[in-house]
Amino acid sequence: MGDSVLAVDDDKLLLRLLEINLGKAGCRVLKAPDGATALRLAEEQKPDLILLDLMMPHMDGWEVMRRLKESEATRHIPVIVITGKVDPLTRAELLDMGAEDFVSKPFDLLELREVVRERLAGAGGP
Repeated sequence: MGDSVLAVDDDKLLLRLLEINLGKAGCRVLKAPDGATALRLAEEQKPDLILLDLMMPHMDGWEVMRRLKESEATRHIPVIVITGKVDPLTRAELLDMGAEDFVSKPFDLLELREVVRERLAGAGGP
């Protein structure tokens, strides 16, 4: 199959929608309902791209991003942040941390698919 995308969100319905939609675009979608699972899957599976929600219980997206970018094994993986909070300060902080792009919630699935396709193409994907 094509590129792999790790989708990280505590909303299981949203994870399923991402799996179906990105699967139609030829992506293999890994799903993580929490930060700890996301870090484990990123380390083990080395996805081509990560879609990361910021607002999650236990370990939020900020902490996941920090740990991803601190790890030699995962720092190279592009991260697209999915969030309802996209004020300029938040964007600047996340870009400084290593985020590649942002998608605002609620989002259009076709637009998200296009953003993913563009990022994967820039990272050597299709």
